[in-house]
Amino acid sequence: MRRVPATPLYAVYARQLGFSTVVLALVFAVYVLALIPALLAVGQLPDRPGRQPVIADSTQVAEIRTFEPLHTYALDCVCQ
Repeated sequence: MRRVPATPLYAVYARQLGFSTVVLALVFAVYVLALIPALLAVGQLPDRPGRQPVIADSTQVAEIRTFEPLHTYALDCVCQ
């Protein structure tokens, strides 16, 4: 039976970085251990201001964090 990784990116990490299945399992365990307290801590955040402001702010943060590595890569290319 073939093992399926928790996310498709984990298979990419395993190939590119040479991670074993044990290391991938530890990475996923750390992710889960960080996610659960975070959800418990900020899960009630939208209850006060409403969902739309929180979703709008979260979307903006996600966009910035998504394109930040591209910006860093572009700066590295220009600076070399």
